[in-house]
Amino acid sequence: MYVITHFVIGATIGLVLVDPVLAFLGGCVSHALADMTPHHDPQGLIPGLLSVVPVLGIDSLLGSWGYGLAVLAGGIGGVIPDAEHVLTYLHRGDS
Repeated sequence: MYVITHFVIGATIGLVLVDPVLAFLGGCVSHALADMTPHHDPQGLIPGLLSVVPVLGIDSLLGSWGYGLAVLAGGIGGVIPDAEHVLTYLHRGDS
């Protein structure tokens, strides 16, 4: 699943929960639940890293619109479990 999808789901949870710690944990749980649905993971390091660019843009927009730390924490919680993919690709030398 693309990083942007996990980020948006986690950020939405953060918008609802308001507390940054709960939002982060909720984002992590949402990642596991979203990964249970049938989906396609982007293959290779480049597509994975390129999917981070829209996340950075959304984060910038949310900050300028006055949304708080909980939204960012939820979004980060939603994407952080996929850090394993980046580390795996770096270790194998895929590109």
